[in-house]
Amino acid sequence: GGGVGVGGGGVGGVAPGGSGGESGESLSPAQTLASVLGSPMGFLDEAACARATAVCIQVLALTDMPVEQPSTAAAAGGGGGGGGGDAMAGAAAVPVDIDPSITIAGARTSDADVGGIQAALQLLAHLTKEHSRARTVLDSGCVRLLLDLPCRFAFPAYDALAASILRHIVEDTATLQAAMESEIHATMNAPGVARSSIMRGRASVRTFLAATLPVIAREPTCFLAALEKCTAMEDVGG
Repeated sequence: GGGVGVGGGGVGGVAPGGSGGESGESLSPAQTLASVLGSPMGFLDEAACARATAVCIQVLALTDMPVEQPSTAAAAGGGGGGGGGDAMAGAAAVPVDIDPSITIAGARTSDADVGGIQAALQLLAHLTKEHSRARTVLDSGCVRLLLDLPCRFAFPAYDALAASILRHIVEDTATLQAAMESEIHATMNAPGVARSSIMRGRASVRTFLAATLPVIAREPTCFLAALEKCTAMEDVGG
């Protein structure tokens, strides 16, 4: 029994549950939605998120340690037996995986090689939704580690996860809220969301929230701030 409408004034609005809020201290629609949506971090509190972020950063730092193997000459000398092997025993090792023609997207790796790195990036893509943690990742030097990840750690979802982490780093609160406001305006005027072509810019609560669910999941608190700024909320009955 509620609706939401674009604009700071006029009719159009949202009425959570459609009951009108007659009991005790009434919460604002945004506060009501916030209590239902909860935190995108789930059951992880701030201390747990900070520890998880630190662990992910440490895992990425391990990829910066060069892996070396004996040079070809040393390997050949070792198989020659006798003095030849002794003479080549001190040959310098050469780093593995330095062919610049091989991109990380095209590299072939095993699950044993990339399992830990993939898990760390998946977790970071989730944790960095909070901009303060994204800043921690930036300040720790993880952007360089992420972009210079050796090919031996490549996996199919690398591009998507890396792009997500980098986007979270550059999206501060003001930037994210502005993007959400634009998305809300576009959604309210989209065919199938507005109540009718005549009432463009108004929609039922259920339809509106279903259409904006991916935006809400990005950062519920920021979404609610954007929602309060660019929509009017009220119980429209029915």
